[in-house]
Amino acid sequence: MDYMENKLEFHTSKKKMIKLIFISSIITFIGINCLNSNNWAIELIGYLNLFIGIPSIIIGLYNFTDNRPQLILTDLGIKHRKITKNIIPWNRISKAEITQEKNQSVLILEQKEKINLTDFHYIFQKTAKTDLNKNIIKLNIEQLIIDYSKLNHYLILKLKKNVG
Repeated sequence: MDYMENKLEFHTSKKKMIKLIFISSIITFIGINCLNSNNWAIELIGYLNLFIGIPSIIIGLYNFTDNRPQLILTDLGIKHRKITKNIIPWNRISKAEITQEKNQSVLILEQKEKINLTDFHYIFQKTAKTDLNKNIIKLNIEQLIIDYSKLNHYLILKLKKNVG
């Protein structure tokens, strides 16, 4: 008999990626126009705009074309494709909540034992080191299409299962 796994998957919002690409294109266009200036300060602003705009366009295009789920919740645990290397098992999570931080939706996980930094991608290890040292994992879910009631229900169900 095959075991059928319960799974919730959340994908990147195409609408938000189009918005990012559009705004980044405007920033890049302004940067290109600033390079034609005779004023060094305006030219510097142009280079800064290009430095911000071009990578943002690339990131937006990459995320727009990436159809893989970014946040995956299964019977085994939870994984965020851009942050975690492996699934975080439910039995290591003591608390989970969805909150707003700096106008961004964030899924906060409190882990029972010390977090192993090698479970996370390098950039996240460096930027979230303070929280990780407190056994807190903050997963930014703002760019995803989220059914918050489904996500909350699933989190409650999985965490209750591991307590009882």
